[in-house]
Amino acid sequence: MQKSGLTLVELVPWTAIDFGLALLMWAVMMAAMMLPSAIPMALTFARICQRQQHSPLHFSLVFVLGYFCVWLLFSILLTILQWQMHNLAWLSPMLENKQPLSAAAILIVAGIYQF
Repeated sequence: MQKSGLTLVELVPWTAIDFGLALLMWAVMMAAMMLPSAIPMALTFARICQRQQHSPLHFSLVFVLGYFCVWLLFSILLTILQWQMHNLAWLSPMLENKQPLSAAAILIVAGIYQF
């Protein structure tokens, strides 16, 4: 069924379950990508705590949880952005960006971030 160039699937609004699943996807992806790169820093932090006669496990867990919380907050922001892009019909049902200018802007911002 077509309505002004958009299929019916694209017009269905997100439910709370959709939002939760998207947030879970972003959070797991962020943890899988970012926490392994933080392991050397967490181990260094634990060694410094051990030299200072502090509990290295306790402070290391707090350090890693703080790191994870920052990326969880970023995951929440990305989920909200994805939700808004869905509401504006900028994303296809397969999450492909249908707006060439926004796709180019995202690519440029990601490139600048990587640089």
